[in-house]
Amino acid sequence: MALKDRLREARKNAGMSQEQLASMVGIAKSTLSGYERDGREPSMFTLSKIMTALGVDANFLLQDEMRDFQQAEHLSSEEKEHIKKFRCLDGHGKKIVTIVTDEEYARCAEDEASNKVVELTLDRGSGQLVARNGRDLSPSDKEKILSITRRWREEHPEG
Repeated sequence: MALKDRLREARKNAGMSQEQLASMVGIAKSTLSGYERDGREPSMFTLSKIMTALGVDANFLLQDEMRDFQQAEHLSSEEKEHIKKFRCLDGHGKKIVTIVTDEEYARCAEDEASNKVVELTLDRGSGQLVARNGRDLSPSDKEKILSITRRWREEHPEG
């Protein structure tokens, strides 16, 4: 659970509205709303005031961030770079990446026994999917990816 979710949970458990907590902490309601909804992070000074007002400690609010930080020590620099880029994406981009990642994970799990791992990249210039590791995409692989993309676009016409 992210800090924004823990903040909201702690506030609701304390029986406070956003207006009440914001007033106690000395910040605007819109600022608190940004912390809870958009994942904006408060300064340490403001976070300390929030913890005092809600009667919670940093262990409660930051436990998942600390676990993520500890796990990040075991990531390669390439994995860290992917995570950094993913976090910068808007909702639409994150959904697309998640769809492709889920499908690729399922495909790799199926192909694990035959060791048919393929790295896919999107050529930004041509908009074409490019397969690496010496193997071209089969027509069925291409169709699966196109089908996933079409399905997502149909389900999210605003994206």
